[in-house]
Amino acid sequence: MLRRPGSRALEVAVYIAAAATVAGFLIARLVTVAGIAERTVVEATVANLQAALHVEYARLVLSARSAETAQWNGANPFRLTGTTAKTYLGEFDRMRPGDHESGHWLFDRGAGEVVYLVRWTGGFSTSGPLPNAIRFRLEVGQPPGERPVAAPVFLRPAHPYRWEP
Repeated sequence: MLRRPGSRALEVAVYIAAAATVAGFLIARLVTVAGIAERTVVEATVANLQAALHVEYARLVLSARSAETAQWNGANPFRLTGTTAKTYLGEFDRMRPGDHESGHWLFDRGAGEVVYLVRWTGGFSTSGPLPNAIRFRLEVGQPPGERPVAAPVFLRPAHPYRWEP
C-alpha cells in the first residue's frame, strides 16, 4: 500500500491529540477524587474529635466533675481530649493568611477555633475570614429549640461553608 507524503505525521498528530485529551480528562478526575478524599478525611477527623469530646464529657460527669465543662466553650478540642491528627500543627495566637501550609489543622487561640486549611479548594467556599479555611468552635450547652441530648458538647462550624466535588 502506498502512503502519501506527510500521512505518517498526521497519524502521529491524531494519536498525540487523543492521548492529550484522555490525559486531560484523567487529571481532572484525579483532582476531583483528591478533593473528595480530603473532604472525607476532614469529616472523619471532626467526627472523631466529636466522639472523643463525648467520651471526655461522660468521664467528667461520671467522676462528678461536670462543672469543668463550662470552661470548654472555645477551648481546643485536641488538647481537651488528648487526641491529635497527623496534620495537626498545634496552637497559635493569631492566624493570618499564608502563615501555614494548606492541608493542616491548627488551633487559633485568638478566635478560640479549630482551623483546617483546605488544600483542594475546587468546589469549596466559605463566608469565613480566610477563603481556604474551615473553622470549628467547641460549644457546650443545650442550644435553645433543639432536642435535648445526653452530652451537650458540639464542634460546630464557626462560619458556613460548602464543599462539593
